[in-house]
Amino acid sequence: MALNPVNPNMAQAENRWDRLALWLTLGLTLVAALHPALRHAKYLPLAVLPFFFLFKLKESRKVSVPYALYPYLLLLGAGLALFWQNTGGGWKDLAFIAAYVLPFVLFRPVRLPMAGVNLAVFGVYLAATLMYGQYQLNFSWVKSATFAESPMSFVAGLFLIYWLTRPKDKTAWLMLALNLIFMLLSMKRAAFLGVLAAGAVLLMPELWRRYVLHPLTMTAFNLALLSGFLLLGAGYFDAYAAQHGVVLRCAPGAANCFDATNGRLALIQDVAAAMLDQPWAFILGEGVGSGYAMMKSVAVQGGNLHNDLVKIAYEFGLLVFAAFSWLLYRARSPLALASAVYLNVVFCFDNVLIYTGVMVFFGLLLGQARVREPASVGPTSVGQKGEASTSVGQEGEASTSVGQGPESPTEVGPTGESGKRGTSM
Repeated sequence: MALNPVNPNMAQAENRWDRLALWLTLGLTLVAALHPALRHAKYLPLAVLPFFFLFKLKESRKVSVPYALYPYLLLLGAGLALFWQNTGGGWKDLAFIAAYVLPFVLFRPVRLPMAGVNLAVFGVYLAATLMYGQYQLNFSWVKSATFAESPMSFVAGLFLIYWLTRPKDKTAWLMLALNLIFMLLSMKRAAFLGVLAAGAVLLMPELWRRYVLHPLTMTAFNLALLSGFLLLGAGYFDAYAAQHGVVLRCAPGAANCFDATNGRLALIQDVAAAMLDQPWAFILGEGVGSGYAMMKSVAVQGGNLHNDLVKIAYEFGLLVFAAFSWLLYRARSPLALASAVYLNVVFCFDNVLIYTGVMVFFGLLLGQARVREPASVGPTSVGQKGEASTSVGQEGEASTSVGQGPESPTEVGPTGESGKRGTSM
């Protein structure tokens, strides 16, 4: 085993381009959250970062892909592979996904002052609320509505999970309190449910997490969850109740009497009916964006399904859905697993998959954990021992070198800001 010498100039170059890319992505995401007129600013990195990456390749050809981003890379690849089926709305969805995946695939994470970043996010939310929010002091858990409702609630949930995994940080408890207030103000019930589920994961003994959150277990769970949503959306439970003489009272605007989701099941009823009628026809999906055209029996025709699990199954296909569920739980650190469970819950009730302004912080927070923690073994299967891994890191990452020969070292652990290489055999 020999240590590979570090090239100080290369390490400095990596930090420069990685840092520029990260600050640009973060800055434009915050600018986009300030006002609806600025919302497209968060997509500008798609035009700029490829050039940054080319400059970076001149000095360093190492590319690291965090395991936690594999599910979203899968969606990008599947969407491009089935390009002939995609609609105009589908290409936009792929661009939204690319805008939060590429910054964390092409560039390595660098250490940021996370308490300051969290305060900046909260400040932007307050500024945006003051500029164009509703000023009636209403609050309703049942209707999921407040005077300052915002998708930024999902961002607060991600930050809450991050700080829950860092109890020894000096500012952790202050940040936890701040983000709890943040979530209450912006009020997304799915975010609260997701945080509760993620908290349960963090409280689990390691052995339980290993088996309960195994990729195979969670893939089966998500397939069962998808089946339940389809049956609910198509009204099968109403029909079963009617056959047995059960009198049900339906809420106004609900798809059926079992719809307790503020009418969200009404948005998927046509998709659900089509998938249950011919499930074999959806092995490969109908094409990215096809779900928009199916929402023809609801008032918001052309809107989103508000259920990312159904959206993935219908548009990308059941094979991609199963692979996505498997990859979602491949990264095995506590933060990665808790974040996966949180997003899994949120995906059931909203279209966060294309919320670039939310998912950017998912990549950012996982990256910060990688540069702050010591190396630990990446994803493994239950019962495997002594398995050789090509890369080892806190969140797990596949590391490769572009255009280099066999002497290029296999990286071990996150480089952080020092740019140090690991050991190679």
